[in-house]
Amino acid sequence: MDLDALWADALRELDREIAAARELLSARKLTVCLAGPAGSGRCALLGALRGAAAPTLPAEDPSELALWQDPEHPEVRFAIPPPYQDVDPKLRAQAERFVRDEADVVLLVLNANAGLSRQDREALDGLRATGKPYLVVLHKIDTLRPADRKVVIDDFRERLGLGDDPPAGASAATGEGIPDLVERLGRLLEGRGKRILLDRWRTVRDEEMDRVVAEAMSDVSGGGSLAAVAARCARAAVRLLCLGGREARWGLLQDALREAFRAPAIRRLAKPDEPGLLPPGEEERALAEATGFAMLQTARSLARSTGESTPARLQEIFTGRFLESRLRRTLPPGGGVDPGSTLDLLSRAMRAGDLPPERVAEALPRIKDLYKSWRAGEIAEAGYVSAVGALLAGEAEGHPTARPAPAPAPAAARASAGSGLHALPAPAGTRPAAPAAEPTLSQRAG
Repeated sequence: MDLDALWADALRELDREIAAARELLSARKLTVCLAGPAGSGRCALLGALRGAAAPTLPAEDPSELALWQDPEHPEVRFAIPPPYQDVDPKLRAQAERFVRDEADVVLLVLNANAGLSRQDREALDGLRATGKPYLVVLHKIDTLRPADRKVVIDDFRERLGLGDDPPAGASAATGEGIPDLVERLGRLLEGRGKRILLDRWRTVRDEEMDRVVAEAMSDVSGGGSLAAVAARCARAAVRLLCLGGREARWGLLQDALREAFRAPAIRRLAKPDEPGLLPPGEEERALAEATGFAMLQTARSLARSTGESTPARLQEIFTGRFLESRLRRTLPPGGGVDPGSTLDLLSRAMRAGDLPPERVAEALPRIKDLYKSWRAGEIAEAGYVSAVGALLAGEAEGHPTARPAPAPAPAAARASAGSGLHALPAPAGTRPAAPAAEPTLSQRAG
């Protein structure tokens, strides 16, 4: 492959990919909902909160959902659903549904001179059950005598069980309490509101990353030369980095992949000195799939990483993913045994640093033979694990001959044979891990 040409082609549309990623990730907004009963003056309160920038709203609460986008803060929108005390059951259900499903932060606006009703308590209980951040606002505080205002606020706090977070008293008519309400709402949005947006952004990003990887791997499975597969996956890798806001790390990924392609384990499997692990046609396809899979997984890891990523770590990810893909193709499913158990056994050892990837590359042909013997019933589970472990630990030189198949173990004995890393004989220079209670390979396959 001409790697320089590959990178240059993939980066031609970098600016467009950056713009597309930003558009996708900015599509989600934070919705601040002003919920409350009829007559609480939520529209007037919104106008007071937003000042001259507020739109023209009805004097009373609307009978249908009203939405307003703050031009100064495009990531936030305000919503006023129908009042929850409306006599129309459909409108009340619409209000409850919006608060439950659409709202992110809720201002529960109550009429300060109307007292506390059963519906008000029920609305607050329902709001608490959602786990959404909220703030209770006593509106029209100007209708109370100045001497009574603190008493009323304390009474609402006690009866609503608000503890050290008293209601915010405010008046849209006089402006009283509006600055304090703006400050408290701002703190709510800066704290829990930002966390909501961050979680939502991560969800959208991860879903789109999964889609990009699945789409690219679908193209890879359709066939094509190794160079063509690498070109498609390089373009997908650019998109992944843009989704993660890591487009500046492309050079780091480029250098890491360049070195990974030179690694002995990869070169040995790409151009084996002996016949391949699969028939020629399947071997070429498996090689392309492993390359594409490793490129995409390395790019996704880099895109999602919030810390510094070293070239050595990226090369390790690429090599491990490449070998995992090769293992999946080398150990086909069937015979009631899950090859993922073997894959898990080996990949955990590689990730722990107890098993050099080069050793796995050397051992793959023999692992395939052992796996076939296991499926054919020639080797019991414990014998299979022991043989693979000894092979990977370097106890056998060259191309070891098959071990004698041990006598079939009773089901109870097989169930007691561990399948974790402790089942592998420790490689030279390492200490064996302590036994742990884990399910057996056959149990996990079931």
